[in-house]
Amino acid sequence: MLFLKRVESEKKCDIEIDYYVPITITVGAGSYFGEKIYWRTGNFKNSLIEISIEKEKGTLKDITLVAVNEVYLIDFPENECEKKQIGVPLFMLDGNTRNGFCDQIIDFFVYLSPKDITIKFQKEIRPVKCVQLGRVRFSFDKEEKLICITVFDLSDYEYCELKAGMKIEI
Repeated sequence: MLFLKRVESEKKCDIEIDYYVPITITVGAGSYFGEKIYWRTGNFKNSLIEISIEKEKGTLKDITLVAVNEVYLIDFPENECEKKQIGVPLFMLDGNTRNGFCDQIIDFFVYLSPKDITIKFQKEIRPVKCVQLGRVRFSFDKEEKLICITVFDLSDYEYCELKAGMKIEI
């Protein structure tokens, strides 16, 4: 899993919603040429999310929601966090890294509403700490383990693109 190490000052955060790759979040301006480690999870057949972090510091660089097995069309009830910060999370990895990848096979859950999309890695755990970077909120449990990522304030276009890309029919 990914654990919060600390929070750096806020940087530019670009969010791209696409039919073929549902969500790509890029942190920082311009290209990054340093070494990255990719934390990946899902069942690797029909669900996959990749989170890339800078190898030396653990700074978040990219999040890519590649594929989703199942989407729940409901408002995800936002739990109030005891501690809130603004900035970029720096992560520590819990797991083996091989060839720049740290793969952990766990299910994640996706909740989509007209106003936000939430990717939850732990089902019934309340967040204690939240870090917000632009329209992205990262939620952590009491051990500072990443449990949830939310992209909020979706436009109508982004919502429709997400539904179409994830093959959701209403």
